[in-house]
Amino acid sequence: FEPYFTTKEGGKGTGLGLSVVHGIIEKHDGSINVYSKPGLGTKVSVYLPVTDAELSELPLETPRDLPMGTESILFVDDEVDIGLAYATPLRRLGYDVTVCESGVEALELHRANPARFDLIITDQIMPELSGSELAKKVAADGDRTPVMICSGYHTEKISELRDVPNVCDVLRKPISPKKMGEAIRAIMDGKVDAPASKSALTPQH
Repeated sequence: FEPYFTTKEGGKGTGLGLSVVHGIIEKHDGSINVYSKPGLGTKVSVYLPVTDAELSELPLETPRDLPMGTESILFVDDEVDIGLAYATPLRRLGYDVTVCESGVEALELHRANPARFDLIITDQIMPELSGSELAKKVAADGDRTPVMICSGYHTEKISELRDVPNVCDVLRKPISPKKMGEAIRAIMDGKVDAPASKSALTPQH
């Protein structure tokens, strides 16, 4: 479960998969165990607390309860499964989402048509080009497309992102669709300004 520990080759993944899962389960007062032996396979056990409440009594979050939009978003994460997992609910909210697996690919795509995207949402730690480096290169091109950075763990110094001209917000993974939707609308509706200010860089759960 150590963040960024991976058995994959360099550039093939960040090792955040189990770390993100671990964070989600702990957030719900649960636990996860992995039992693995070479040649015998792996067993993953997830334990979650039981509730006596009826399902109908639980508040269910529906798309109508979430802030919606029509903007075009470039979503960047070198773990393609994570990128798709976040892109799906955003598309349900009405956004046009393009998923990239690397900062380099995202930069090339953006440079090919700078006016195409209204917002860039990117993971911070990625091979070759990090989220903050991507934002700096976009800004260096003279483009002010706002950037939202997603961070899985407290390994990055958030203060270092304050000098990136177009970073408007930094969110901590895992991020609920509601939190992501609210953050997007805050940027798109002009409630959060670029360059990133001190208040915009407060980690959120």
